[in-house]
Amino acid sequence: MRRLTTAVVLAALLLVALLTSGSAVNGIVTSGTVDVAAYYPGAMAHTHDLVAGNGARTRYHFPSAWDPERGGMFGRQSEDCTDWHVWLPEALHYLGLSCGPRNLTVTILPLTLRALPRRTELPWSQTSRAWEVTIADGVASTGPADEMRVSLVRDRLDGEPAIVLRFARRNGSGETWWLVDCLAVVPEGGCAPGVRQHVAFDASGAIVWNRRYVRWERR
Repeated sequence: MRRLTTAVVLAALLLVALLTSGSAVNGIVTSGTVDVAAYYPGAMAHTHDLVAGNGARTRYHFPSAWDPERGGMFGRQSEDCTDWHVWLPEALHYLGLSCGPRNLTVTILPLTLRALPRRTELPWSQTSRAWEVTIADGVASTGPADEMRVSLVRDRLDGEPAIVLRFARRNGSGETWWLVDCLAVVPEGGCAPGVRQHVAFDASGAIVWNRRYVRWERR
């Protein structure tokens, strides 16, 4: 995987700086305020990979200092592509998608401004204007204006309690994530919070990504 250069990382952090000028089970709040960073990326992300039933892996990278309370920058790598984010104390900021061999980056605005609050009571939702910015071979292009609704609700996935995170665009495309309290941890045993399933679909409704994770596995 081709990591972001220092200059790109610094530029991304600068962009964020400019744009921003109950009871518990397994340590996770189950009523009242929820800390979304406890699930995404989750404490295990520093030492373990998310592993799907077919063996496919998603790995997290932390190119800058990480503070359990304040957060920091991290990337989620699946195959040759990495999604880059920054958790600040109040919200998650999405920096975009980078795919090495294809020399492609994609950013959805206004997620660069703010994706969702870090600590919030459920249900929560927000709708904002959005534009897709694509950068290929150093040339940027902006798609037509759209709207994006980001929401968090409690639900179940095949009977398992989950927090459901949805990114829904007006054109019909979007993503659905299921965040759960108990993914198996290997080889240590026990379980820890994380992403159970992540599905993405295009404007026609066709699924373009569908991965269901069964465990955290030490790398």
